[in-house]
Amino acid sequence: MRHHEPCSLCGAPSLQLWNGERATYRCEAGSGSGTGEEPGCGVVWTVPPTHDTAPDERFTDDYYKRHYEPRAAGMVRDFARHLEWVEQHLSEIGFRREARGNHWLDVGCGGGYFARAALDRGWEVTGIDPAPAAVERARRMAPEGRYSCSAASELPEPSGREGGDAGEAGDVSDDTDRFSVVSFWDSLFVVPDPNRELAALQRRLIDGGVLVVKSMHRPPQFFQAAHGLLGWRPATRDDYAGVRHARWHFTPDSASALLRRHGLEPVARAFTGEVPNPDEDSETGLRALLGKAVHHTLHRTHGPESFLLMARKPVRTATAWEPMRRAA
Repeated sequence: MRHHEPCSLCGAPSLQLWNGERATYRCEAGSGSGTGEEPGCGVVWTVPPTHDTAPDERFTDDYYKRHYEPRAAGMVRDFARHLEWVEQHLSEIGFRREARGNHWLDVGCGGGYFARAALDRGWEVTGIDPAPAAVERARRMAPEGRYSCSAASELPEPSGREGGDAGEAGDVSDDTDRFSVVSFWDSLFVVPDPNRELAALQRRLIDGGVLVVKSMHRPPQFFQAAHGLLGWRPATRDDYAGVRHARWHFTPDSASALLRRHGLEPVARAFTGEVPNPDEDSETGLRALLGKAVHHTLHRTHGPESFLLMARKPVRTATAWEPMRRAA
């Protein structure tokens, strides 16, 4: 391993895990960043960025048919179980929906499977996604929600009213206000610039609101094991290690470090699995069988497939001069 350019997320030094078509790097957690005294975040990422294609070219209707339709019902059930975990921890930190609001923004809403689960549990959901095919599928899967084909950084500035008017189902209007809960549900790892999106979402999240991340779990040891098993076949290694499918590879610790840099304080975390695709599970070719064996070995050794992370935005305390500043 050798040192490379600073971490793209926190500025700390990084180490190269392997080179090839897409070189893979790990931020040195605890090293002290180049932008201050904070420790490095520990994220793993690839250079050049994975999937340089535009979202509308990558996340097509065919993509959702192949990878999501076969497991749609299972995903909605699984996400409902995850929402029970979220709601339990909201209660534990004193978050009351009747006081804080019921408005949930899902960033990277995909085909609307999470929106469906959240709507069924009484949340008022707004979903955004830069891929038109994803938004159209979300509208069909969860038509009671509101949707916009955009990134978080492209949404209009909020008016400042906490909780906002949920409005009617359909599109997100220009007067959309702030949200009680914001989520990256299986989407943060493909966002081109997490710092930019999180900065924009800070303005969208109410004081005392929470941000929830569900992400693939990819500790550095996972990549070291993948390289040890398949370093002799770089393309196969990159495929099974996930560097062809995600831009960023987080652990609960590295995601927590990222959220703290944006003023959010992690309050709960948990590990979880993924709903299998029955079509892929039925494949019996040599490559498919090898892939399943490698996947099982890596996760059995280095932890569950995914994790959940919840972070809270502090409640701002107005100073004595705050009313005067607002009046000015």
